[in-house]
Amino acid sequence: EIPLDETSAEDVTEQVAEMRGAEFRTLLHAFSEFAGVNIVAGKEVQGKVSVHLTGVPWRKALAAVCSANGYTVKEEYGVLRVAPRGSLLAEEMELLSAERKRSEYLPLETQVIKLSYAVAGELTAPLSKMLSERGKMDVDDRTNAILVTDLPENVQMVVSLAQQLDLLMPQVEITARIV
Repeated sequence: EIPLDETSAEDVTEQVAEMRGAEFRTLLHAFSEFAGVNIVAGKEVQGKVSVHLTGVPWRKALAAVCSANGYTVKEEYGVLRVAPRGSLLAEEMELLSAERKRSEYLPLETQVIKLSYAVAGELTAPLSKMLSERGKMDVDDRTNAILVTDLPENVQMVVSLAQQLDLLMPQVEITARIV
């Protein structure tokens, strides 16, 4: 969606706009011509609209008019897209779902993280929270190492965090003399 609180130099131009019983697509065309932007309306965008706006930056006016008619405006690749609220939300959910499905088929990577100072068993709890559903983590107590298997980007995040947590703890030396 177009952020209403962000205004750039070209948004500041304030005009008087009045239309009665105009087709919604005609109004979008007027906004496009006035602002010099590309606007694409979905096939569901239709109907008549009456508008009287005075002293409102065009982006805020466009967002208000679309919102009042059940539409939303989203900027994609420098083009403003107008569509019903529900269809854009459904589209975004579909894209997220497709991304999740794609990650189900990506190959897994395994890496061994050798720890010098931290105890491997103690680090598995915080590190395992970074794994995907397919990821797994095992501890080799003999070598104080953690074996991580997951998607490559998750493995890199786990390795990075493990290296940050593998620190030498400051110690205090106490010397006593019996007199």
